[in-house]
This record gives sequence, C-alpha cells and structure tokens, in this order.
Amino acid sequence: MRLRSERGVALMLVLWLIVVLAAVAAAAVSTVKRQSDVVVNLRAAAQARAAAESGVTVALEELRAAFAATVEFGDLPRVYPTVVDRLERLGQQALGDARFQVAVVDLNSRIDLNNADEGTLAAFLGTFVGEGEARSLTDALLDWRDPDGAPRPRGAEAEAYAASGSGFAPPNGPLRRLEELTRIVGFREEIAAAIAPYVTVWGDGRLNVNTAPERVLAAFPGIASQGASTILAQRGEQGVGSVVALRERLSQGGGAVPQLVGAPQRLLLVSRGWVEGHPLTHETQVVLQPQGVAPGRVPDLLVVAWEERSR
Repeated sequence: MRLRSERGVALMLVLWLIVVLAAVAAAAVSTVKRQSDVVVNLRAAAQARAAAESGVTVALEELRAAFAATVEFGDLPRVYPTVVDRLERLGQQALGDARFQVAVVDLNSRIDLNNADEGTLAAFLGTFVGEGEARSLTDALLDWRDPDGAPRPRGAEAEAYAASGSGFAPPNGPLRRLEELTRIVGFREEIAAAIAPYVTVWGDGRLNVNTAPERVLAAFPGIASQGASTILAQRGEQGVGSVVALRERLSQGGGAVPQLVGAPQRLLLVSRGWVEGHPLTHETQVVLQPQGVAPGRVPDLLVVAWEERSR
C-alpha cells in the first residue's frame, strides 16, 4: 500500500514537472517570437528609411537635370512642373524588398503661416469659414506665434488655454509643423485638413506667380481677386513673362504687393519608403533653397530643413 502511495506521489511530481517544463518552453517560445518580431520590425524600419532616402536622391537628380536643361531665363519657370511630371511618371519604385515614392512641392505657391500678415490670413481663412470665424482663427493663430502674452480681441493666450482644459499653450514662436494647427483654439481637424494644401510653415515670404493657386493669390491684399485674375490670365503655357512688370502693374492698385518670383525659391521633397506587406512607413521631408539659379547651370541646393518620422 505504501509503495502505491509513493508511486502516486512520484507520478504527481512528474506531472507537475511536465507542466512546469511546458510553461517554461511556452515562455521561451513567446520570448523568441517577440525577439523575432523586434528584429523583423527593426529590419523593416531600416529598409524603409533607406528607401525614403533613395527617393530624396532621385528627386535631387531630377531637379539638377531639369535646371541643367534650361537655355534661357524664360525656361526656369518650367523646371518645377517638369520635375513634378517626371516624379509622377516615376511612381512607386522598388529597392530590394522595399519601395519608395517621392513628390516635390513648391512652397512659394503657399501661404506661410509664420510670416503672413493679419489681412492675408483673414482673407484666406475667410474662403473656408464665415468672416467672424475667420477673424477669430486669425487672432488665435497670431497669438500662438507672436512673442507677447497679451491676447488679441478674438484670440487666446496661455490663461485661456489652461481655463479650457487644453493640454497645450501658445509657444509664442513660429509653428514648427502643420500638425500644430489643431492645438490652436478654433482650428478643428476639418479646418486644418481643408487649408493644409495651401499653407506651409517653411516659406520665405516670396510668392510664385506661376504656381500659386487663385485662392492663395487673392488672399494677399495687394493682389486680391482682380489681381489674381490678371496673373492667371498672363500665365498661359510659358508662365508670366516679366515678374517686374507684373509687380508694377499690381502696385498701381495701392495695396502692398508681396515679393513676387517666377520660379520656386523654396522646395519641399516628400519621400516615403516602406516594405511590401509591412505596416510601417518612413517619411523624409527635405526643404531646399536653390542658390545661384541661372539658365543651363545646376544651382547649389541648400538644405534648409530635414525631418524624418516613422508611422
């Protein structure tokens, strides 16, 4: 009887040992799987980043080739649309297991939220919302970026944000990226999304009359709707012939005309890289400023800003 009891205890111990070993084995397998997933993710992230950087290199070469192909000053306005067309035709490109796609944006065709004056901002925002709301949004944006802590009539400073329970407060400095817009009082996500194609935080204060859309052109008090129609009529196939003559004509209206250019002075390259079948995407954004632009010459492409993010 005692022998049977001892055998029963031994059997129970063996069974418990098997359970413990199975649990240890399962934990080990789970750990290995997690480590394997980490390796896979790190590898995908590295490949996506390399692909995105390859896209930037391709875009730079397209820009250099387009500048080099110009013969006279009248050809320079065609550089930007030429590069846009080439990159659109290029589409998605494979790089081993990864892929990339790159686009170029003329920042001089957009309103710079960090430099635009009150009149320009109010007129522009007024094309999306009512006049009263446009004034409130303008004041809130100006309070966000101006260096003082005094709120404008329809704006808001730190105390108002704290009172509303917002987790943000005006930095009293320039916006660093467009995503900041939704932190500003009044800028709902739908408003921020609607204006995004027309604005930038990386502009240089100059306006490209050959690429800016009518909505952007008309927002400047010195241009307004009539001036915007004049510019669009002069563009044609080859673009505005003389920016100087156009500025003189617009100045006769009495309003302050922004600095006009006929070709981009600030360009944004947006390159995305990813691995097929993997959810992670790496995005590289590069702001360029061509230096020493002249027909037949490849200008120096000064990097003004470089940002990367993975999603």
